[in-house]
Amino acid sequence: MEADDVKIVATGTVVWFVLFLAMLPFRDSLERDGREWWPWCALAGAGLGLLGLWYVRRRRDALRRRDED
Repeated sequence: MEADDVKIVATGTVVWFVLFLAMLPFRDSLERDGREWWPWCALAGAGLGLLGLWYVRRRRDALRRRDED
């Protein structure tokens, strides 16, 4: 079964980054509740998503080159 991996990873990356931005105004209340790590977890998810995006694009291009041969 084929899927558009690039679109899936890109969507997930955007979601993580939006979650990071959405939590920034609540940093003080998150810190009071012992959850100051939540925004940084979301930012890490966005960063890993960028790494994943690089990977799936290279994989997609390699598969296309293989199929052309």
